[in-house]
Amino acid sequence: ALSYQAFFVYYAYQQRQKINKKALEAQLKTNPHPLDKYRTNVPLSRMEIFRTIYNIKKGDKMFWHSTNTIW
Repeated sequence: ALSYQAFFVYYAYQQRQKINKKALEAQLKTNPHPLDKYRTNVPLSRMEIFRTIYNIKKGDKMFWHSTNTIW
């Protein structure tokens, strides 16, 4: 069975994005959606199980005060 940790790593691997500075500037000006980095990291880092597995605590860069979700 696939562990949660392996699932999170696989998901992040699938969502990775390599983008140069000019393309990043263009995307920020024209695309209403967040960058892939944020579309991946924000939902995951708000999950309790993700916080537990990766030992994310208040003060860490991936810590969110709220774990409310919309799905």
